[in-house]
Parts: sequence; C-alpha cells; structure tokens
Amino acid sequence: QLLQSQDPSHTTSSPQPTPRTIVSKQNILNAFRFSGISIKTIGTYHGIRIDSSVKGKFYDRFYVILDTAANSSLFIHKHTCPYFIPIARLAKEHLENPNGVRLFAQALEEHLSAFVSRREQWKAALAKFDQLEDVTVSHAMDFISFRL
Repeated sequence: QLLQSQDPSHTTSSPQPTPRTIVSKQNILNAFRFSGISIKTIGTYHGIRIDSSVKGKFYDRFYVILDTAANSSLFIHKHTCPYFIPIARLAKEHLENPNGVRLFAQALEEHLSAFVSRREQWKAALAKFDQLEDVTVSHAMDFISFRL
C-alpha cells in the first residue's frame, strides 16, 4: 500500500459529484429541514434551530442556545423566539428530563409552528378579503377582531 500511494498512476481521488448527487443531497437536507428541528452540541452549549414551514414553504428560523450551569442543569443562554412564546415555562417543564433537550425542542417547535401558521392564515385572509375594517390583531395572532 505504501508503494501504491507513492506511485502517481495509483491515484485515489474521490469522484466528482454529479448534478444528480448534488440534487439528492439537497433533497436530504430539505427533508431534515422539514422535520423542523436541528440540535448541535458544542462543549457545554446546545444549539437548537427550528425551521418553521406551512404547507411545504419555509418561513422563519428560530434559534435557542442552552448552556450548562455549575450544577449540570441546562438553562436558556440566548434565543430568538418571540416574547409571547412560553419558552421559560417549556424549559422548566422539559430540561430536567434525561431527553430534555429533544423534548424541549419539540414542545417549542409546536408553539412556533402554531404561531407561524396563524400568521400566514391571517395574511391569506387579508389578501382575500380586502374590505376589512377596524382590524385588531395581537402579536401572537391568537386574537383577531375585524368588521366587514
């Protein structure tokens, strides 16, 4: 093997990717994105990315960084979630469990997906019914008032 590696006629270069393999890899990446949740651990940090989609179209990405305290418990270091998402309550409910990071991410994804879905439904309704008057909408899109 040593002689083969020094002989230039025995090169072992990897094959060039074809358009088909590139598309296949992109489809795999999109399938992971459609699951909505990516978790990566680096040192004491756990990074969570949640991709929100409605009817196969991507809308927002939300990020949460968890850190490990001195007593080995996890806490929220930073996040990009809207203020009305009950992230502190979800952390308290889930992060003390053995599968806590995954459970926390799943519960958080449910809240974020519900918000994005309500927001996109409201946008579609506004586009369809342009004669709405006295419109009031909460930030969380959980209260909508209007007059026809």
